[in-house]
Amino acid sequence: MEGFKRFVFLFLVSMAFVTGRFGPCEAGQEEALRKFMKVKLFGGISGEKVGSLEEVARLLPQQGSKEQDEIVGGLPGQPEGVNFKQYAGYVTVDDQARRALFYYLTEADGADPSTKPLLLWLNGGPGCSSLGYGAMEELGPFRVYSDGKTLYKNRYAWNR
Repeated sequence: MEGFKRFVFLFLVSMAFVTGRFGPCEAGQEEALRKFMKVKLFGGISGEKVGSLEEVARLLPQQGSKEQDEIVGGLPGQPEGVNFKQYAGYVTVDDQARRALFYYLTEADGADPSTKPLLLWLNGGPGCSSLGYGAMEELGPFRVYSDGKTLYKNRYAWNR
C-alpha cells in the first residue's frame, strides 16, 4: 500500500510540474510588469525621443477653436436622435514647450448645457486609452456594439 501511495504522490507532483511548465502560457499583469522592469533595469529602453511634437500634433491658437472643434454630424456609427453637441480637439498646456492635450467633450444630454455643471474626467495613461476604453466602455455617452462599428447610447453616461 505504501508503494501505491508513493506512486500516486509522485505521479501528481510530476503532472503538476508538466502542466505548470508546458501548459497554457498566459503571462499575467505581474509577469508583464516584471519583464518591463528587467528591460528598463538593463538599459533596453532608449531615452531618445521618437519624434518631435510638430510631427505629432499642430498647436493652434485657442481663439474660436470651440466652433472648429465641434463634431458636426456625429461620430461614425452614432445612433440617430442624439441631442447633445460633441467636441474634440487640442488644448495648449505649454506654449513654450509646444505641449497640448487632446480632449473629447460632450454637452449635457437633453438639457440646456449652461444649466448643468461641467465635469472634468481624467483617465488614461500608457497602455490605457482614455478615449477607446474610458469613453467608449465606461462613462462616455456611447458604447460600442460587438460589431466594432456601431454605437449605442450609454444610459449611465457622465453627460446624463
